[in-house]
This record gives sequence, C-alpha cells and structure tokens, in this order.
Amino acid sequence: MNIVQLIRARAPYLKALQDAFAAEMPAGSRFSILWSQFDTEPAPDVLPTGSNVEVTSIASKAFTSKSWSLWPQEAVASRLPSREVWRAIRERRPDLIWMHEYSPYTLTGLLYAKWHRIPVVVSSEIGRGNAHFFSRAVRIWHRVWGKLADGFIACCPAACEPLAATPVPVIEAFHAVDSRVFTPATKPPYNNVLTFAYAGHLVPRKGLDLLLAAAKHLKTLTTQPFRLRIIGSGDADAIRQLAGDVELEFTGFLTGESLRDSMRSSDVFVLPTRQDTYAAVVHEAACLGLPLLISKHAGASQAIRTGFTIDPHDTSDFARHMLAMFDPQTRATMRTASRHRGEELSAHHRARALREWMQHHFLLA
Repeated sequence: MNIVQLIRARAPYLKALQDAFAAEMPAGSRFSILWSQFDTEPAPDVLPTGSNVEVTSIASKAFTSKSWSLWPQEAVASRLPSREVWRAIRERRPDLIWMHEYSPYTLTGLLYAKWHRIPVVVSSEIGRGNAHFFSRAVRIWHRVWGKLADGFIACCPAACEPLAATPVPVIEAFHAVDSRVFTPATKPPYNNVLTFAYAGHLVPRKGLDLLLAAAKHLKTLTTQPFRLRIIGSGDADAIRQLAGDVELEFTGFLTGESLRDSMRSSDVFVLPTRQDTYAAVVHEAACLGLPLLISKHAGASQAIRTGFTIDPHDTSDFARHMLAMFDPQTRATMRTASRHRGEELSAHHRARALREWMQHHFLLA
C-alpha cells in the first residue's frame, strides 16, 4: 500500500491522524506526504513521524487572498501547482492519492489520479452544513472539483454531506488528537479560584471580546473568584483594555507538554468563537478531561457534545453557563463525559477506521 497525501501547508492539527494512520498501514507500506516549501523550517511537533513516513517539501509559487477566506479580516495563503509536484507523485507510484482540501497545489494530485486511473480521496472541512459561511466562489470550486473525487473524508460534522452531490463513500475522521498523549490530570485542579481556559489565536473571529463581556456579567452574578487563562499569541494589550476588572492570565503561545499542562491545570475550557469549521482544540480539551463551554459556531460542538453549547453573542446566557461551572458535581460529571468522548474520537481509533475504509472501497482489487 503506497499512499500519497498532498497538503498546501503544514497543518499541526493533522499530525496525530497522520502518525496514527502510518502506524496502521500494513508492513511494507509507504505514506508519502507532499507539502509546499516555506522559508522557515517546521517545528518538530508539526512533522509526522514513523519509519514508513516520508515528508517532502516542494517549492511552488505563493499567493494570498481574502476572497477565499472564511473570515474577511483573515487572508488565506495558498500555493500554485507545479511540474515538480507532478513529478514527485509519479516517482512514488501511489496506489491511492489523498488530497487535503481543493487548493490549486493539491489539485495536482486529483488530476494525476484521474490521468493514471487510480483512486483519489479528499479530506475537507467544508460541506452542506457550513457552506453558507463561505463565498459563492468557494462553494462552486468545491462542487466542480468534488465531482472527480472517489471518496470523501469529513474533517468536521458539516462535511459529512459534501457539496459535490456524487454517490461515493464518505467517512468521518474529524481533526483529532491521540487520547493516549492528551491525558487528564490525576485530580481536579480547582484551588479556590475557578480558571476558565481559552486556547487559540487572539483574533476577532475567536470571540474573546464576547468571552470578556460574559465574564463581566458573571461578576454581577457571583462573588466567587475566577480568572480567564488566555493561551495563545496575538494582541494581548487589546484584550486587557476590554477586560475591565476581570482577572486575566496570559501564557503566550504554548505547544507540547507545556500546552497540555496549562490546560490540565485549568478547571473549564471555553471557546467563544464566532466561526470555526471544527476547532481541534476542543478535542484536546475533551481528552484532557475538561468541562466544556463551546460556541455553537464551532463544528466541534456537534462532534464532542459533552458540555454546554452556547451562543457567545447571548451575554447573559453565556454568563449563566459559566456560573453553573462553579458547582463541583457539574464539573465532575462533565470531566468524565469529556474524557470518554475524547477517547472515542481519538486519532488512533479513527486512523484504523480510515485505513480499513480505504482498503475496502479502493484497494482490495
């Protein structure tokens, strides 16, 4: 079994599934990952590992556009196809091509597969359930190219119904982490000050201003102490200006065990996002056994389903759900449910299902 995966950019949220998938492949198999070349070397925790994994960066021209972005203020960087990508695929003689999203860069794999009559599957975060968040150009792009795919891998619940209405196999493989790596604290961390943790970029789309509004309202509902732990990089000064008398703790950008420790020592995980097709950090928090307060605008709220799903724009309701987290029994029940669901969706379980799906539908012949 030789699989080639094409990705336009290095995606840390794919690493756990890539590692687990490589480990599930039969002896003698090869998993080749082709992604575009960047000016800086990737961090070690982004690179997939395994004796049968080959990661190759291939140079290609870049372009940046806001018209293809989910959020108008955030530009999307992509890469153009090149002869080098085609040549790299040909040298690896794949039995199946797996392309992640329909960027111009990854479309080289789709065209190669059609030309050589080998199966091609597409993993995507876009489907009928969230298409309204994307521009008309993005929707048309997915419908057109999706008609050439032989199968779809849904990276979020909305993508379980692909935009290309073709009768081909679909499997769920949401952006996930390995529950054997993301393990809970041995005991609840609460130490008189309830800590609500947020992890992600400090950008408007993530809704930190909505969290601060709810936290201010919470202070009118209770005298019990609490803090907001902000894990991530961005304009911290702008957040401080909005905070008023809400206690904040900024950790900066964290990865690896530092990130896990910071989240483990929190009491509740909260994601007030205005829009996320999935938000893999919710699965990280679930595996760590944290009670969850997740925006209804995050695809993970439909997949995890163990905590409170909130409308982040409804400040009073948001604050009431935060208030409920002061109850120890509520947190204890949610911790157990979060960990259980996190294990169910763990990358090592989904990788096994994904490998069996590929073999059954595309590789048995």
